[in-house]
Amino acid sequence: MQVKNSVFLVTGGASGLGAATARMAAEGGAKVVIADLQSEAGEKLAREIGGRFVRCDVASEADGQAAVDMRSCANSAACTCSSTAPVSALRSARSARTGRTTSRISCA
Repeated sequence: MQVKNSVFLVTGGASGLGAATARMAAEGGAKVVIADLQSEAGEKLAREIGGRFVRCDVASEADGQAAVDMRSCANSAACTCSSTAPVSALRSARSARTGRTTSRISCA
């Protein structure tokens, strides 16, 4: 996979596997957008790796769209999704169990 000059949007990127993915992508020359609820940790990691941070609850369509918009503004032709809940396209779905509408976030 081409990492250098790609843009990675890493959800859950402020800690754990997401943070490791963000670091690995940045070390490989990618531009990284960290999307997470943990603002302090996400902002700190973004500074460390030269990336960007956006506060994002992946269950919120508006938050997911803001993360996608942040990724898009990195001005790269190559976009790559990664991590525990990768984001590049938003689709609403009605849960059969709860009847509530939620956002499904997945790579296009």
